[in-house]
Amino acid sequence: MRLLGVTLAFVILASITITPNANAQFTISTLTLSLNTDGFADIDYRVTTDPTTANITLPLLGSTITNLVITDQNQLPLSYQLKNTEVTIVSLGSSIEISYSTPSLTSKTGDLWGLNFTAPISTSLILPQGATLVSLSQIPLEISTINQRQSVLLPDGLNEITYQLGIVGTKEHSLLIITDAETAINQAKSKGLVTTFPDTLLAKAKSYFTLGKYVSAEDYAGQAKNAVTTLTAFASEADTKIKIATSLIETAKSEERSNGLDKAVTLLDSATSAYKIGNYTKASSLASQAITSTSSATKPFDTTILLAGVAIAAIIVIGAIILLRGRKLTRNVESPPEIHGAVDLASIYSEFPDLREEDREVLQFISESGGKAYSDEIRDEFEMPKTSTWRLVKRLLGLGIIGEKKIGVKSLVYIQSKYIKEK
Repeated sequence: MRLLGVTLAFVILASITITPNANAQFTISTLTLSLNTDGFADIDYRVTTDPTTANITLPLLGSTITNLVITDQNQLPLSYQLKNTEVTIVSLGSSIEISYSTPSLTSKTGDLWGLNFTAPISTSLILPQGATLVSLSQIPLEISTINQRQSVLLPDGLNEITYQLGIVGTKEHSLLIITDAETAINQAKSKGLVTTFPDTLLAKAKSYFTLGKYVSAEDYAGQAKNAVTTLTAFASEADTKIKIATSLIETAKSEERSNGLDKAVTLLDSATSAYKIGNYTKASSLASQAITSTSSATKPFDTTILLAGVAIAAIIVIGAIILLRGRKLTRNVESPPEIHGAVDLASIYSEFPDLREEDREVLQFISESGGKAYSDEIRDEFEMPKTSTWRLVKRLLGLGIIGEKKIGVKSLVYIQSKYIKEK
């Protein structure tokens, strides 16, 4: 295998300290690009964050981001906001794993594929099986083979790579595409996933291959690869939500919050059943409902506690009356901020086009509430768990759309004045 354009020479590599973020809020530990035969690149980041940092903003490689998954070191999903090619993550000091796919790093001219990107650190590049390196703009730090695929460790900085696959429409190239799809499907099956639809597409690809219709074979094999990639992402999301629901239900049981818990258990059982038969979108939806239902579970009503509460309340009232008779009681309570005007939602949506649907709904609710609302009111209105409400509020605070003020023991959120139109 020849590497054209690479000069064979001894070089001395100077030690370079990589500082991905000027404030040292995070460090990119590893970065891997795995190229597919269809030109998509699967990208994986491993990021270590400063334990004192609540949010980090990380630029991602590629202009088109698909199948984005962000988790902590325990594989639990983290809240994030994707804007163009930058992602702001509510890290809370966690170690972060980021994975996604992008078609925007590669291009094809004739039989040659090109890959161009600027690496923030030394990066592992894994070529498609059977691909041949044609040229590299920088001398690689290491070349090896992983699972019959060539792996190249590239230095940081601008990297321009040219590689070649088999010729499209030939028997060899069709077999390469089919093998790639079959490998992805087998990996999904090894995780216990049900791959009925991708299996059907792959069977059609093999059938066309047998008939010598290699272009059609490649087309169906490509569809099979895309189908199993999407299926894996949906299954991962459903699995995470099922685990969260299971944990929350166990916690509710230990806290004896049995009222309303039966509904959550039923929803979780249905989610698990849907997952087992491969209906991952339904499993994800049911698990989300189970999580919401669990947060609403309460302890059984205890009349003894009620009577004790009434007695204590009576004592407090009597004591307050006596105290008020003895002296004048003055109490200063901080008043909420005044909102003079209407909320300019259009301006907010224009400035932040990538806001989540739930963010938009909450902003609409705050707008209809006069530009301010208590966190408890938001949680009750949308039937959200307390932790989800907290994360949503912190996300909007981080974007500078809302402000927050403590009124007694409650938290009042309000639209920032720059988004208020004078009446």
